[in-house]
Amino acid sequence: VPFADSMLFKLPPDVDPTEFVASGDNLAVGYASIAPHIKSGSERVLILGSGINGLYVAAFARALGLSDVVYVDEDPENLRQAAGLGCASSGTLERDMGPFDVVVDASCDPKLLRRRVLQVLQPEGVVECVGHMQDITLDGWAWYGRGATFHCGVCSSSPHVEQVFRYVAAGAVLPSQLWSDLVPFDDDLPRAFVAHRRQLVAVRPDQQSIHTGLR
Repeated sequence: VPFADSMLFKLPPDVDPTEFVASGDNLAVGYASIAPHIKSGSERVLILGSGINGLYVAAFARALGLSDVVYVDEDPENLRQAAGLGCASSGTLERDMGPFDVVVDASCDPKLLRRRVLQVLQPEGVVECVGHMQDITLDGWAWYGRGATFHCGVCSSSPHVEQVFRYVAAGAVLPSQLWSDLVPFDDDLPRAFVAHRRQLVAVRPDQQSIHTGLR
């Protein structure tokens, strides 16, 4: 493994290793998108979701002790998952929902970021954008007047992996409850990838004995 001393992490014992499959990717992004912005523990957080990334943010927000977390998504199953985490959930973003101290945009919907986020953002609030892979234009004067901090892009995962391990090992965050499915690696993976709604996890046959069962 290239740069193994820096890139490899020892998994916590006595926890199904599949729970950590996204630790170097979007599971770490879920933690890093919210943890640095918690100062008092009373922050109001809005999460704009469309898939697993927003749900990971919601899971860590709740695990980190935040009680006022609103999750917005058009997908009914994602809303059900967010409600199960203890978030208030809604299919639409309404102006009277705010103000929020932190908005995490994982929606991949540029209309929300361009037009709606500032309507519900607290002055000098923070917007984390982890869901866009296309060019968008923002109203600079409106953002300037709000005094908003805007951060766009995924994090460097390595500095956050140990904290991710900590919360998953303690059972405070359970990624497997949020996945689309857990399937055998020799299954029809192309079909499964097309069909999955959030995060698909595939397990090799010789590893299935360590799991509680395939869903």
